[in-house]
Amino acid sequence: MESHSTNKKARTEQNPRAHARIYALRLLYQREIVCEPLSKIIQHGDYEIENSMRDECQCPYMDECTPYKYFEQFGEWPLDYECPHESLQPTEKRAACRRATTCRCRRFYMDHKECPPKGYPYQDGDWSKNRCRCAHYASCEYRKFYESFEGAPDAYATLLSYGVEDHLVEIDEILQQTSENWSLSRMPLVDRTILRMAVWELLYNDDIPTSVAINEAVRIAKEYGGEDSSKFINGILGKVARERGQQEQGAEE
Repeated sequence: MESHSTNKKARTEQNPRAHARIYALRLLYQREIVCEPLSKIIQHGDYEIENSMRDECQCPYMDECTPYKYFEQFGEWPLDYECPHESLQPTEKRAACRRATTCRCRRFYMDHKECPPKGYPYQDGDWSKNRCRCAHYASCEYRKFYESFEGAPDAYATLLSYGVEDHLVEIDEILQQTSENWSLSRMPLVDRTILRMAVWELLYNDDIPTSVAINEAVRIAKEYGGEDSSKFINGILGKVARERGQQEQGAEE
């Protein structure tokens, strides 16, 4: 369940509820995998996921870097920073710089440049810690995806997740009746979870229009489900919505 698309990221930034639905999908998916209640998963922080590539984003020697320590303290890089190995011969100097704990930021160490690096003091206006990060840090969709799920779930993700859990029996009964030849146990876990979320929004959240609940479920299915998931989910939710409308019309009459 990963996404690295710029379009996906843009949509979730523009629509907080879209991001909340993805977060709820992950929580409910995990709930079923580990067979634990959401309260326990969230209380213990088990929902948090580790970005295995995080260490690749920045120089591993930032904590030992003299210029970076100065930057952390004063908010700028030291203009008078000089290589502590300036007196060595060029070959020895490069080797010493790569080993030294005093000048191992990415520009010095990873690029194997002499320190201070070319252009120092920097004239391009970038005085941020990006100097110590991968050149693709700002545009990396992998990093953005993981960072978007850091911290606790927001209010709607929590409401949606617990709503599904609290009404799971009723929701599954509706899905079982509507899906006809498909038992819930045969459905892929992602599809089943998306359906449960959408049915909760259809039946228990009056703030969400029927069309929005269905369209959002279909969109999520296209991004996180299988090849035919979106059509399958659209068909079932359409039946649920029609039956719900018929029931409401009958009650009014």
